[in-house]
Amino acid sequence: MFINILGGVKLLRMLFMIIQGLFALALLIPSIAVGVRRMHDIGKGGGWILVNMIPLIGSIWFILLAIKDSEPGPNRFDK
Repeated sequence: MFINILGGVKLLRMLFMIIQGLFALALLIPSIAVGVRRMHDIGKGGGWILVNMIPLIGSIWFILLAIKDSEPGPNRFDK
């Protein structure tokens, strides 16, 4: 939305795009960590977050896995 508003001012538009890219990079690692932690809570390996790479179906599948109840008690990932 802001990029469209700043469309006439190329320098401000470029600055905003750089800030947006840095923000996305800053959120990438914590997002991966939370996804892996959630998969471990339900007893699956962290590699299951890669199911998100399957277009459309992968995202739906990951959401269904994420809302699944956690395993009761310790699981194979607890140390």
